[in-house]
Amino acid sequence: MNLPKFIITMDGFFRLGMVNQHKHLLKPGDQCIGGGYYVFDFVSNRIILDRESYDFGRQKLLALSEPPLK
Repeated sequence: MNLPKFIITMDGFFRLGMVNQHKHLLKPGDQCIGGGYYVFDFVSNRIILDRESYDFGRQKLLALSEPPLK
C-alpha cells in the first residue's frame, strides 16, 4: 500500500512521495540517513514529519551538520 513517506540522503536531499517502501525514494548511489512519514497541514501551511522508516530508521539530522568553523 502506498503511503506518504520521506527520506533524507547523506547529500542533504529531502525526498517525499507516495511509495510502498522508503527505499523506493532512493536514486542509484544515494546513501539514506533516515526517513519517516509526512502529513500536509493545510491550515498552518506546514509539512509534519512523523515516526521513522522501517527500512532506514529514525532521521539522523545531525549527520547533515557541518563541522564548526575555526
